[in-house]
Amino acid sequence: MIVDPIATALVWLRSNWLSPLFAESLPILHHVRPIRNAFAQFSKPLVRPARAKTVGHPVDARTGSCNAVVVNSPPLLNIVLYQPEIPQNTGNVGRTCLSVGGKLWLVRPLGFQLDEKRLRRAGLDYWQHLDVDIVDNWQMLTEQVSPSTHWYFTKTADRIYTDVQFKPGDTLVFGSETRGLPDSLLNDSRSRALRIPIQPLVRSLNLASAVSAAAMEVTRQWRESGLINDPGRPTLQSDPTSTPTPSP
Repeated sequence: MIVDPIATALVWLRSNWLSPLFAESLPILHHVRPIRNAFAQFSKPLVRPARAKTVGHPVDARTGSCNAVVVNSPPLLNIVLYQPEIPQNTGNVGRTCLSVGGKLWLVRPLGFQLDEKRLRRAGLDYWQHLDVDIVDNWQMLTEQVSPSTHWYFTKTADRIYTDVQFKPGDTLVFGSETRGLPDSLLNDSRSRALRIPIQPLVRSLNLASAVSAAAMEVTRQWRESGLINDPGRPTLQSDPTSTPTPSP
């Protein structure tokens, strides 16, 4: 009779090691399973609702259109992210847009999916109220938002962003995190290029931080001039002679 050494080894392993180990594990499993089942029932209320699987409100993956709650229509301020790469930055920018009553525009290609968990986490539950549109290229953006309203933020600009007067309907344009705005957009628009001054040791600001600084400067100007009267949800004053409500 020919003995297969591999088969013999497997039989010995099963009878001398696996079976005793499994038998010793049975008392432990007897206690672990009820605890596991109880924890599973306890954790069910903590599961996010199904709508959280999308980015706030439904977004058409092809067109980028969505059903948003528009704070100001038309928006007082447009904020454009040209080919953003990091979802957390875009989520934070979305929160900033909503806080100033602005509209967010995203120009493809994007470095993430619109249902990215990190995008939702940064935007929290505010994203469902955000007015946001996604376009496939720069030309599609200019067809919907006039280039005459654009302000291009780049560290190569000469003018400081606090030296200009922003108007309702203006558009703040920011480039991607690693490349910034391309020369093809800046070459013909140097007169509308702006920079945020920083110390030489820092190469650039975080994208979300730069957008926040610019957007808050815009609303600061509008509050001082009386164009808006509520820092939380800015709207145009209906009566140009009315006195703005002082901020607390």
